[in-house]
Amino acid sequence: MKMKSLLSGFGLLVVSVSPLAAHAEILQFNALLNSANSVPALTNPNTAASGLSTLFYDTLTNTYDFTLSAFSLSGSVTGMHIHGPANTTQSGGVLVDINMAPFQKFNSGSTLLLGGDDVTSFGFVASANGHPGQSFLNTLNSGLTYVNIHTAMYPGGEIRGQLLPSAVAAVPEPQVWASLLVGMGLVGFVTRRRLRTRAL
Repeated sequence: MKMKSLLSGFGLLVVSVSPLAAHAEILQFNALLNSANSVPALTNPNTAASGLSTLFYDTLTNTYDFTLSAFSLSGSVTGMHIHGPANTTQSGGVLVDINMAPFQKFNSGSTLLLGGDDVTSFGFVASANGHPGQSFLNTLNSGLTYVNIHTAMYPGGEIRGQLLPSAVAAVPEPQVWASLLVGMGLVGFVTRRRLRTRAL
């Protein structure tokens, strides 16, 4: 009788836990940034500038990790955001200001390295550009968000890239991935150094 009760209780535990486990996912979104993606088109684009951004979204906690590396920019960054809802030919409003906490950045003239961990998502993106209002996650899944980096020479944005689900996102060149890994390492170093400084 005790064994039967134990098995019955275990069955209830499995039933109560398994739905959570089944719906917990980490979704990846990638963006390749360059001047050719800017909207409207730049008169004198900085064709040497490029970047790569990756966002990992946790559907269980509704938080995300975000990394961004950009190189050969015309100068120091004056602003950077995640925008939407908008497709590749449209401009959208600012959804996330990634130029401020909780994001940590290293910006040395033409090079930008940035990262943020366990960033709390927000619930709703208002309708715009003919796209319906929906959650930030659904906006990401619909490919309607993009990353834009602003500099003094290009106040409207020097490089831009659409955040796309990894299943459909363009595959970056190996050297771009290498740059991103270096950037992530440097961001981690800068973050640890700042934390140690605050602890002193």
